[in-house]
Amino acid sequence: MLSGYMGKSDMFDQALANFSVAYADRNEKDNAALGFVWHLVLFRGYYERLAIYRKDIVIPFGFLSMLIQAFLFAWVYRHAFAQRNGGLLSRGLGYAVFGAALSSSFTTLAVAAKNVMTSVQDYLVIETAFTVVQWIMVEPLTALAFSQAPEEATVMA
Repeated sequence: MLSGYMGKSDMFDQALANFSVAYADRNEKDNAALGFVWHLVLFRGYYERLAIYRKDIVIPFGFLSMLIQAFLFAWVYRHAFAQRNGGLLSRGLGYAVFGAALSSSFTTLAVAAKNVMTSVQDYLVIETAFTVVQWIMVEPLTALAFSQAPEEATVMA
């Protein structure tokens, strides 16, 4: 699908697909661990007092969401951050700030706008903290994955 934009080689398509699957897998494991500890151990009472989450979660929707996000965030990193001047750290930090801001806009802010909860302010504080911790974990994995991509896939326009 992307090969029309990327040239005749399918290296980028394969690298992006591989990264997306690896990201989704890692994200599932990290977020499962982080999400479990954050939501159900460290701040369980906090979230229970907010009274916003359903008890019968729809797991396939969560996995689909992670897969879509993995593909789109990988695409954004490759096109907006991977080829920037500067070191891996500066590209990664820029990507982390972008990713955290974007994630907050469609998760934290959107949920606060439409879900019933006991305290919007408390929700914004705890979920903003969660997003920051999440992107501290995601950013280095993304930068590392693209730093190890085949040279041809990284250089293609």
